[in-house]
Amino acid sequence: MAVRQKGDLTMKFFENQIANKNVPARWVLSFSLDSQMSGALAISVKDWSDANHGIPVRIETNSPGGNPMDALFLFEQIKALQMHHHVTLATNGRGGSCASWLSQAINTHADDSRKARRVIGSDSWLMFHHVRSASKGAPSRFEQEVNRVRQVRTQTVELMTRHTKGALTAAQLLKTIDLGDYWISASEALRLGLVDEVEQEPLFDRLVPEVRPSRFFLCGSVTRESARVLALDLISWSGKHPGKPLRLDINSTGGSHYDGLFLLEQLKTLRRLGHHLTVGVQGRACHTAALLVQAADVRAISSDSWLEFEEEDGDQEGNERDLECENQRVRQCTEQALEIFTRRTNGVLTPAMMHEKLVNGNLWITAQDAKEYGLVDVIE
Repeated sequence: MAVRQKGDLTMKFFENQIANKNVPARWVLSFSLDSQMSGALAISVKDWSDANHGIPVRIETNSPGGNPMDALFLFEQIKALQMHHHVTLATNGRGGSCASWLSQAINTHADDSRKARRVIGSDSWLMFHHVRSASKGAPSRFEQEVNRVRQVRTQTVELMTRHTKGALTAAQLLKTIDLGDYWISASEALRLGLVDEVEQEPLFDRLVPEVRPSRFFLCGSVTRESARVLALDLISWSGKHPGKPLRLDINSTGGSHYDGLFLLEQLKTLRRLGHHLTVGVQGRACHTAALLVQAADVRAISSDSWLEFEEEDGDQEGNERDLECENQRVRQCTEQALEIFTRRTNGVLTPAMMHEKLVNGNLWITAQDAKEYGLVDVIE
């Protein structure tokens, strides 16, 4: 286990597994990119790498972005890591702002022995926008900061388009971000050459395993921290119990859409690794938490429990363009959540039908209705 402490802050990035050149060690980069967190991760990675040459590495990224200089520091660390490891950088949830171009540190042109991959979960996003800054002082200081921001913008645009082979040029990217934040779906990222692979939803296994599953719990809000902690626990358990079934019991008020997507992708990864997954609702699974139910092989709900769905909330101050961009983002999140929520109902419940039901506010769904709609498989 890699843990770095500074003051009362504990930064936990991965749970080590038995050294195996066929199974990657999985790291979680789920934080805003600043000097403290980036430095702590870099030290932990170096300590581990020095003792584990040749073991493949998979870095799971779910970050809103942060300071471009600290992202450049991690960019260089990822490049150096490829000297001794096969590196996969996976975007799960979102790679926002400067986190969007971290995966371009992956050298996709290396020889087969060092082959590296840029992957993204099928329900995940990249987001790129103009470099933002702040300054105060004399006019000369403002002029210096303007020039610095322009230099960083030019550099980050070049990094973002470095491996696209012309599918996305620097000029096209600049023109797009002039209109606001550029949210890029998984399929669009693949088309543009920003990733090498979209990790698709694995097939579902509705048969209940005979082996007693290991149990995990998601209680409370879905936040970046709670999602990171649960993901690390699941990664650690998976490495020690290959192929064993598990059950995740949920009692959650919901929370961040993108951190929910990060957990959704982690659950899909567990199933790709051969774990049979049951998700049970006990109490309530609201909005983002309700989406996680749909990642399970077997979706269960106790007889007195509830599912709840609501439209995504936005929060933005600024000019007309800023508000328009936030409105577009919120609508995008709501449409995606509706598609995920209804994708296994076989048409009994559609996104359009959900829109009608949401006209009067949040929609609460009983266990019996959830079963009839096809949102769960079993009432317990």
